[in-house]
Amino acid sequence: MFSKLIGGIFFGAIFLAAGVMKLQDPQSGVAALDAALASAQENSLPFVSDVARILSDAPVTTHQLILAASALEALAGALIILGAFNNCLFRTGVAAAALFLLAVTPIMHFPHGENAQMEQIMLMKNMSLFGACILLLAHSGSCSKTAPKEKTE
Repeated sequence: MFSKLIGGIFFGAIFLAAGVMKLQDPQSGVAALDAALASAQENSLPFVSDVARILSDAPVTTHQLILAASALEALAGALIILGAFNNCLFRTGVAAAALFLLAVTPIMHFPHGENAQMEQIMLMKNMSLFGACILLLAHSGSCSKTAPKEKTE
């Protein structure tokens, strides 16, 4: 339990702190998302330009997308931390973190332009966090609380 608590605090803190910071200053995220989407469309980047085109037609604003993604990120971190005491919370938090990483990474950290090297580093970091989420989901047991079967003679 102690190692799950310490590991959960460190792993969850990454998502909780980043999500809270983005919620405190959503305009920075909006500017970054707008720039990433514009660059993707201008440079016809594979996959990312398709996502940019879909998002430009979506009935939500980039501000709403940033708020939703930031809230998901912060919630994932909080659930991972609280998951030291409840495996269902832990698994839900890890799944939420994986979903966040899967949705955000290809768009926000596609390595191109003048910041290509930094974006490559961020892409690799997020890929490793996503891999950690998959490993944690695979090895964290289940949420079910079934009673142990009684032996019958």
